[in-house]
Amino acid sequence: MPTFRFEAMDSTGEDQAGHIQAASPDEAMQVLRGRGLFVVALDEVTESSDEAGAAGSSATASDSVAPKSNGANTGRGSLGWRGGLIVTAVGLVCAAVGLCGVLDSALFSIRAERADAIVVDLDQTGEVPIDILEFAALGRQYRTGPRGTFGVTWELSRPLGSTVPVLYAPDHPEDARLAAFVPQFSIPLILLVLGLMFTSAGVLVLRYGRRIA
Repeated sequence: MPTFRFEAMDSTGEDQAGHIQAASPDEAMQVLRGRGLFVVALDEVTESSDEAGAAGSSATASDSVAPKSNGANTGRGSLGWRGGLIVTAVGLVCAAVGLCGVLDSALFSIRAERADAIVVDLDQTGEVPIDILEFAALGRQYRTGPRGTFGVTWELSRPLGSTVPVLYAPDHPEDARLAAFVPQFSIPLILLVLGLMFTSAGVLVLRYGRRIA
């Protein structure tokens, strides 16, 4: 009965290799699929090949499946490990930045003073017009843009003379922020959630080690 050498992948993503005896390649494929293997290569071992001696001397154990341990498999495993490590690192950075943003916004909201700013002008130098806000603090008038956490500018599109609540630190009134949840917390929370998702995915890759072909 002919002997076939196969390379396959099991349900956990592990590469498998070995020999199997079958009447035809189709029969060999059916037997391997019945074992839950996804066959990626199947070659008949001829008498003239270097593998014939090994296949003939181990006829009893030729149907067993042995994990591959060649250099290519090691490369794939290290690639999967590096990918998981990179995803985990990116996730941790995003989560750290998001958490810092949430804490910064919370502390800023607690310590800041509140004021009513008026839309006094429109900055049209950029691609999107930006409202210019003016408010009184510490006996002076300050002008600022509709900024939130991380200095991100938000588009308000309010009519001139409209009132917009802002928060400002007494020692730096010029760095006032919009007194609303979305400008204060939306970006940090998005970064935090994405960071946790990336970190979880990276940890799963490192934990279960699905190999990349």
